[in-house]
Amino acid sequence: MMVVNKTICPFCVLGCELGIVADATRIKVEYIKGSKPNDGRLCPRGNGAALYLDHPNRITSPIEDGKKISWTEAFKKIAKVLKRKNVPPIAITFDTNLTLEEYSLVFEFGKALGIENLASSYIEPEFYFNYLLHRVKTATLDDVSESQVFLIVGDIFSQFPIISKPILDARYKDRNNRIFVIDSVCTYTAGFADTFIQVAPGDEPIAVLEMSNIVSGKQVEVFSHQLSLFDKIGVSHSVLESVAKSLNEAQKGVVIAGTAFGRVIDPLLFSGALQYFISLLSNDKRFLPLSESVVGCGKLEFGEILEKIQGHEVKVLLNFGELFPFYYPQVYPALKKLNLLVSTATFYPDDKNIKDLPGLFLPAALNLEKFGTISTVLGNRKICPVIEPMSGTKTVESIVNSLATELSIKLTGEPQNPYKKEIEVSKILNSLNRIPPFSERKKPDKLYLIGEKPAYGFRGLFESNWKEPQEVIPQVKVNPVNAEKLRVKEKDTIILKSNTKKMGPLKVNISNRVPTGVSVIPTELPETRSIFELIVDDGICSFPPVEVTLDRLKPQINADEHR
Repeated sequence: MMVVNKTICPFCVLGCELGIVADATRIKVEYIKGSKPNDGRLCPRGNGAALYLDHPNRITSPIEDGKKISWTEAFKKIAKVLKRKNVPPIAITFDTNLTLEEYSLVFEFGKALGIENLASSYIEPEFYFNYLLHRVKTATLDDVSESQVFLIVGDIFSQFPIISKPILDARYKDRNNRIFVIDSVCTYTAGFADTFIQVAPGDEPIAVLEMSNIVSGKQVEVFSHQLSLFDKIGVSHSVLESVAKSLNEAQKGVVIAGTAFGRVIDPLLFSGALQYFISLLSNDKRFLPLSESVVGCGKLEFGEILEKIQGHEVKVLLNFGELFPFYYPQVYPALKKLNLLVSTATFYPDDKNIKDLPGLFLPAALNLEKFGTISTVLGNRKICPVIEPMSGTKTVESIVNSLATELSIKLTGEPQNPYKKEIEVSKILNSLNRIPPFSERKKPDKLYLIGEKPAYGFRGLFESNWKEPQEVIPQVKVNPVNAEKLRVKEKDTIILKSNTKKMGPLKVNISNRVPTGVSVIPTELPETRSIFELIVDDGICSFPPVEVTLDRLKPQINADEHR
């Protein structure tokens, strides 16, 4: 008899239910009819869960300087550093793939060691949805189903496909219900909009704040010295006024936000502008921030930890999670200044730059292999392992407890919810001044490169090694007008150049959905993510769009054929 082990999909905050069947020869996904919120449906990430469990790049033993060592050796090496009489300054960070119980243990472990340098290393732009305006309520799935009007910022139907059905069901329940979309690209989500407000990349929060002015009936004081915002972004005031009026007058509405690496100039402004707008709306309006993970805040911002590393104020970094540092090549130069980097990991990429880090990487189990509690938009959900942890891996709970034992520390493991921070409205509004008009951000002879995050190719784990000629190569989307100027055709091979980096080969994808002067690249591979520069401002990390040029690669001519 086939046994289906049920659990919660760990790949985004929707918390879809799925099943896994594992026997001696295979691991496969099963679909749970009647499950919430997906009713048996799964996006490409959920469908790939079995591949994720059995991926050939899983790390199964501790790795130090590129070489495998035993768990005993690893724990003793870490404990030796932490037991020194003059312990070097330490920081603890954490990112995705932690249960709430593990998150709590990490905090407790840091407290026992007297460590104040505690921060989240999940520095995706969506992390700043953790900053909350106290008057704003978070939406549930029931709120989505009952909503009469939606404001969607970002391409959430591509990033989080499962949420599209309840949104569209609610939209078509009544002919007066509406969907409004704000984005810089005419995306799949924008195709379902009753009104699509297309802005320049990075100007999404400006459009939202102009609607805030319309709803409040007065110009926000911080904007008084500027041009009207709709003039600044080139969007018709009448369009913004119509959308703002519909959102304000509806009895129930949801503002839904999704974003991508390389898409946002100021992620805190992006989050804050949406919530500030919601706070001004009448009746019952709620916020639904969509992300891959719910990762709580720490005592400090990661940017502050990074500055301390660069200033030699932190010499040892312990990270618990899955992404860091592999998916942030921009931080490698700073990490090389550490005496020791310890990081849990589920995958170990074949990257020579990783081997240059003073690192000790510990193989961690996936959430599909654990007991615990995770946060979703439906609230906290219990997860159970669908399969035994891969041989050689340990849960973060086990790792932290083993380190505590080595250091003679007693931990209670009392769970706590992820820590969030409150938004200061004045700080959010003032940060608007840091976004110059699009014409000042992009030179006429360059393209403005932005990122996208589709639900397939999750974290690049299911893609081939695109550096090999026979393998999959990432595509860069460009408008036909720019393609003609560049003299490139569909599927031509190009080299992409920014002021600091050169990348290629890449394939050209010509699309009318991309505006002129803009190019779009998927950011699931560390290689494509590396083109975006890390900016730290007041501790806040961002990876804004970047100016680039595209150069067509001429086909190589075989010398024998040429003769």
